[in-house]
Amino acid sequence: MNKQKGFTLVEMLVVIAIIAILAGAVLLAINPVATMQKSRDTTRLNDMDGLRSAINIALTEGEIRLTDMGISDPLTSASGNQAVDGTTGYVVFGIPDTKTGLGRYIPALPLDPTNDATVGLVYSFKSTLDDYEINCVLEYPDNAIKMQTDGGNDPAVYEIGTNLTII
Repeated sequence: MNKQKGFTLVEMLVVIAIIAILAGAVLLAINPVATMQKSRDTTRLNDMDGLRSAINIALTEGEIRLTDMGISDPLTSASGNQAVDGTTGYVVFGIPDTKTGLGRYIPALPLDPTNDATVGLVYSFKSTLDDYEINCVLEYPDNAIKMQTDGGNDPAVYEIGTNLTII
């Protein structure tokens, strides 16, 4: 007698069904949309902290001086211009004679990971002669508390800077 060894079609279908169910359960547990939102928010928070540190050090060392932007709207990263020259990037400032400027502390202005002005996911900047404010929106729902408790005047925006009521 010649017996063939192998799996039947029914056995193969059962194994494939079990693998599909397990894969679906793993995807539900991981929640890739939430994971991507958390990742982008982490990038935003790191960018904001790095930019704030660079501006504060540059101000302290006299490498830049803030510009009064008046009643104009804040500048945003939506333009995509990352220049740290004080005029073409979204962070505007003056550079005193014999000074280097913000480029000494940060190579380029950060861009929001999404950088889409139509949904409000951009970095924004506005300043007076004495103070500045940088904003971004955090998209992961659990980060709403960070936006509400940052000390600023807008509970739907994460605000940092020296005066959180400019924008």
